[in-house]
Amino acid sequence: SHFLAKQFAPFIQPERMQVSRYGLDLGSFPVQPAHTDTDALRIGYVGQIAPHKGVHLLIEAFGKLNPQRRSLELHIYGGLDAQPHYTKRIRNLGLGDTRINWHGRFEHQRIAEILSTLDVVVVPSTWYENSPLAIMEAQAAGIPVVTSSLGGMAELVRDGLDGLHFQAANSHDLARQLQRLIDEPDLLPLLRSNIAKPRTIDNEMETLLAIYQRVLAQCSQMCQEVR
Repeated sequence: SHFLAKQFAPFIQPERMQVSRYGLDLGSFPVQPAHTDTDALRIGYVGQIAPHKGVHLLIEAFGKLNPQRRSLELHIYGGLDAQPHYTKRIRNLGLGDTRINWHGRFEHQRIAEILSTLDVVVVPSTWYENSPLAIMEAQAAGIPVVTSSLGGMAELVRDGLDGLHFQAANSHDLARQLQRLIDEPDLLPLLRSNIAKPRTIDNEMETLLAIYQRVLAQCSQMCQEVR
């Protein structure tokens, strides 16, 4: 990410640093995302269940939402066994709320299938992410992302264009942005229409090979000069 490049900038010569985005295998993602006919707003989290990932913020924000005439669902995908104390904490936060669905660990090859069941993905991390695959995979599936306005997360999501930002570690601000998706019926389709697919993994490999070829050529020239 450009964010991480800025952190390294004081220590690395500018000409030796290049930002190269991850590429994804887009073959498993549909050209046109499928959305089932339902009145419910299906909010999802897909990833590691850990404090720095901010899942507690999402559950807190979800509890603050006013559904009005639209039903709400929260779907949480991720292993629940790695950090049992944190899992207990977030389960207690959502205790009694039958709208919260805990799906647990999943095989990664199911990611496109899982994303196809969601309307919006939330990435609520409280630390500086570099270039989260959770955001890129959601975009590959044509799903808008609501994310913390930090580091590489904010860089991947264009606030108000293909997703929304909220103030990091602030469940009230996250609830405010999610509430907009309920109160403004045209907002979600607008965000969805502006999503650009991530680059392909083949394109990423072409970029990396070009970098290696350039470095090898420079090394070869230096060796000739020394001789």
